[in-house]
Amino acid sequence: MWCRFLGILFFLTGSSFASSLMQTEIKHVVVLMLENRSFDNVLGWLYSNDAPLQFIPSDQTLPFQGLTLEILSKYTNVLQDSSGNTVYSSSPILGIPSTQGTNFLNSPGVDPNEPFDHVTKQIYGSGSQPTMLGFLQDYASLWFESEWESSKQDICAVMETYTEKELPVLHGLARHYAVSDLWFSSVPTQTNPNRAFLVCGTSEGQVVNGPLGRSVFNSDTIWNKLTDLSPGTSWTIFWQTDMLPGIYPGPYDAPFQFEAMKKISNLQSHYQKLDTFHQLARNGELPDFSFIEPQWTFAEGIELANLKVLFPDSEYLLGLQGNDLHPPGDVRTAENLLANIYTSLIANSEAWENTLFIILFDEHGGIFDHISPPEAIPPDNNFQNGFQFDRFGVRTPALFISPRIKQGTVIRSDLDSPFDHTSLAATLLKWKDIDPSIWNMGKRVSAAPTFENIITENVSRTDAVLGSVSDSDQPLSMGDPILLKNPQGKYLQVCVFDSYATVGSTGSTLQLCPSGGKVTHGSFVLVTWNDSILDSGSVIGDCYFTSNDHRPSQWWTIKSVDHPYLGYEIQDGDRVYLETHVYLKPQLFLPARLATTDSLLLGKSVTTVEVSNGASDSYYWTIEKAAAE
Repeated sequence: MWCRFLGILFFLTGSSFASSLMQTEIKHVVVLMLENRSFDNVLGWLYSNDAPLQFIPSDQTLPFQGLTLEILSKYTNVLQDSSGNTVYSSSPILGIPSTQGTNFLNSPGVDPNEPFDHVTKQIYGSGSQPTMLGFLQDYASLWFESEWESSKQDICAVMETYTEKELPVLHGLARHYAVSDLWFSSVPTQTNPNRAFLVCGTSEGQVVNGPLGRSVFNSDTIWNKLTDLSPGTSWTIFWQTDMLPGIYPGPYDAPFQFEAMKKISNLQSHYQKLDTFHQLARNGELPDFSFIEPQWTFAEGIELANLKVLFPDSEYLLGLQGNDLHPPGDVRTAENLLANIYTSLIANSEAWENTLFIILFDEHGGIFDHISPPEAIPPDNNFQNGFQFDRFGVRTPALFISPRIKQGTVIRSDLDSPFDHTSLAATLLKWKDIDPSIWNMGKRVSAAPTFENIITENVSRTDAVLGSVSDSDQPLSMGDPILLKNPQGKYLQVCVFDSYATVGSTGSTLQLCPSGGKVTHGSFVLVTWNDSILDSGSVIGDCYFTSNDHRPSQWWTIKSVDHPYLGYEIQDGDRVYLETHVYLKPQLFLPARLATTDSLLLGKSVTTVEVSNGASDSYYWTIEKAAAE
């Protein structure tokens, strides 16, 4: 079982020396830490057909450490039964065949094991060397041995690897900017200890999540250090939802708790909802350091497999779908979240010139990776659980996105030790010119390699669109009055008295919010009418209008049908999809688009509809600029 920490988790990025471009050019750092994916699982094929355009440091002789067809057989994992007989084996698998014939993009379909003992088995198998050959055996333990043969494809999913086809946003950003192929989680275990290393530089000897997923850490956090040692530094934690819906994520009720943050005065002022982030980004008003908490995916492993046995045709999974990429959730909501953040950042060109956006993953989540973790420096003398903290966890992705970074860059440590989560804190402290002698965040942070040299461009790049560009000169701006017309020529219409939507011969004038910048493919939007919000958040999935506080289910991603390139400026007359930011039902892990038909559901009209891997491509709207009222 996994757990998250909640309104707390950090990161920024930084500079290192007073003369570095990081310090002189980067004014805003935005960090998003996603969940439980190994490097091979989501980016292993990033440069399978070509090579990076630049390595940092430039003297690298080691090629890109992804997957190739030639090396797959070297990492064949064998599954043996309790008698020592081989049941079957699996090499790393190109693509996600376990999802074929389903409505999901959610490989692996059962949440793998994450705690310390399981990760040790994944890395070492049954031997004493880190061969990376124990993933299949450990994952199969989630099933009864009698089910191994019949569940072969589901079990082998732990060896599956995504391609650009399934993760176009993640791959597109990694290739358009920079990625590290040698970044490791800090501890060979699950969420809380790894996030503690990110925040505190230590997990205080903890190697597993606490009871009921709750962990408490007492060390000073990076936010304490910024507040005390760099008082002029502004920072905010942006959040969608905490671990349980309806609970405000703060330092006192957070399931993943950092006690030292209670010492920060006016702490609650440092928390804002995610829609505020989008507004600030588009206005060029972000703080120095923004940390974004995604919406968590909650699901328990083997119960999911049992549900598939009981209800083989069911669209229901056990849990709550988020947008954090945590298995067994569908990956498409996380793709939309990345697109939303990126497009809000590039909407303000002046602020974007001085921004660095970093995407990290807390741990590998029990999913295969072929690079064995190297030795590590213990952060302190907290060894009460028997582990010496002398080796890193499994490799995880790290992306660096900024117009100050050259396209096609791969960055690695310039020291003997690789990047890990403590590199974030070390780089941040350098970026703020804080004397290392007063960091006091432990030995791991003090010795951590930093990545300020990722910023190489004196002149900001202007190619923020990840793909083809239209020649049209009628782009739409956020806040413009618009109409939405379906393929049958009918317009989205608001029923004033009953507060729901329908379609008709005339349409209601709508707006896309928050204001600021162009409407681009991948943008986060609130669809509003007369200061009310088009909502997709009822349990049954109706679309209606409400003036309530913004809930995650009210957020949409707007996408161009004909120009599906991240950052493409949507034009008057373009065909678009509107996709819900999260999924409609607590146990329905399917994406949804705003339907274009006037179907009735419990007295409501224009319901959102489930999309099966793009099968509902007919649900598009033509967006038209309306006359100002």
